[in-house]
Amino acid sequence: MNWYEYYEQDEILKLRSQALKKEDGDLQLELEKLERERNLHIRELKRIHNEDQSRFNNHSTLNERFLLLMLLGKGLCGFSEVHKAFDLKEQRYVACKIHQLNKEWKDDKKANYIKHALREYNIHKQLDHPRVVRLYDVFEIDANSFCTVLEYCDGHDLDFYLKQHKSIPEREARSIIMQVVHALKYLNEIKPPIIHYDLKPGNII
Repeated sequence: MNWYEYYEQDEILKLRSQALKKEDGDLQLELEKLERERNLHIRELKRIHNEDQSRFNNHSTLNERFLLLMLLGKGLCGFSEVHKAFDLKEQRYVACKIHQLNKEWKDDKKANYIKHALREYNIHKQLDHPRVVRLYDVFEIDANSFCTVLEYCDGHDLDFYLKQHKSIPEREARSIIMQVVHALKYLNEIKPPIIHYDLKPGNII
């Protein structure tokens, strides 16, 4: 093999290597896309299953005002559900978080849960900031369940977004952090200051 033939073969190998790298990159992007679609399907199947199992799956109207439209999510312990609803009085979409007490709980545990929930409600109802979800109302459904009515925020939480996209561009991440900081600054300036004890990506919408 002379020098020219060697150079020619080397260029061919380089081109093939570049083509394989591009193909590998394209396959990786397609795999990530399929993984995101798979996660969406799994999430929707879980949501439909939980909605079918819910005692509020018949599109009830709570408090003669809030028409339940669809289940959005369910708490990890199974004692709370969040439904997208329509406020018939104010003519707007809201999120109805239904808290269901475990019937097997003793009275003192139920009382403690309700006391804690009411304390959160009394704090939350006073908050008014564009980066804090508004709380509109709270009411009893029956002896073992009550509902808090919240501002409806369309879209997914940050935890799900991160699982779908793996990472966030720096500019977008900076914007999210600034919005969270503004909300925390607002809470800290209230007298006495309010501490968020459960700040995590799943609670950032």
